[in-house]
Order: sequence, then C-alpha cells, then structure tokens
Amino acid sequence: MKCAEQFRMPVHLSEEEKRNSRAERFGTGPALNGVDSSKRSEELKRKARAERFGVVKSTTANEEMKKKARLSRFGSSPPTDQSEEDEI
Repeated sequence: MKCAEQFRMPVHLSEEEKRNSRAERFGTGPALNGVDSSKRSEELKRKARAERFGVVKSTTANEEMKKKARLSRFGSSPPTDQSEEDEI
C-alpha cells in the first residue's frame, strides 16, 4: 500500500481492510498485541511499587464519615421555594 501511494498508483481497499488499517495506525483494535503486554507490565510495576512503599487503601469510607459528620454539624438546608426568594 505504501509503495502504491509513493508511485501514485490507485489503491483499492475493502471497507474491512480500511478499518483494520486505521485501527493499526491509531493503536486501537485487535491488531495490536503489544497493548496487552504493556498493560501487564504496568500492573507489574504498580504491584512492585505497592510492595516497596506499602499499599494505599481507598479512603472512600473515611470520606463518607467526614461527609456525615459535616452534615450533622451544619445540617442540611431545607429546599427554598421560589416565592420565598422573591419576597426577600
């Protein structure tokens, strides 16, 4: 295909070949097997780092407790009516 383009010869590709070519150029689709290996290597790096420095636990439970404490401290404001806002 590159040679045909270089010598300005017409190239006729089917729709499927065009899709596969585009997927290969832009790094998507099943044509790339390197993506899986890069994800695996990234996971291994993260595991090694977690072992070295310790695992950071998710603090979502802690954040939820903080939100509840704040809600109880300040309370929730009741919904205001549009007519009440106009009077003020």
